[in-house]
Amino acid sequence: MAKLRTMVLGIITALILVACQGPAQDLSPTGTETIDDVVVVRDVQYREGRIVGPRYEWSIDVPAEWVGEFYTESNGSTVVFFLGEEGDGAQLFRIEALSLDQYWAQNGSYPTQFVNLANEYNTYFTYYAPIDAFYSGLDDEVYDAILAQVPDVLATFSVEPVVGMLTAFDANLDIVQQ
Repeated sequence: MAKLRTMVLGIITALILVACQGPAQDLSPTGTETIDDVVVVRDVQYREGRIVGPRYEWSIDVPAEWVGEFYTESNGSTVVFFLGEEGDGAQLFRIEALSLDQYWAQNGSYPTQFVNLANEYNTYFTYYAPIDAFYSGLDDEVYDAILAQVPDVLATFSVEPVVGMLTAFDANLDIVQQ
């Protein structure tokens, strides 16, 4: 009887430990990618502590002269655009995926340098560029010329959920409809 009780407690403990790990996360890719086409598509999702948001794919159209001259670095939730050689480029701007709490912590109710590009129910997409050329490491003229193109680039911003990923909002709708 004591062996049975020990075995049952061991199984219950193992099940609890497995359950505490939570579901396997389908994380967006990280790393460096060269801009090799005028349509730039990146896969992101916010990360807030242990919480990982749904994956989204956003796209922008960049000028032809950016192709081969720019690259991006992603940590999964933020994509940073650089001009120059990979690993030694000048940072130009970034696009971030944020949760609602992260968005309000970043922006609050005051005007900021962060621009809201889109809001997809549970994820905010923001844009930020350094306030002047000094922070990018570029000459003023080069920096100003590139940043003058950014508003037209950002006007092409579009975002879609990654196919096959179910958002929490969609899951709630499915439950209500059943």
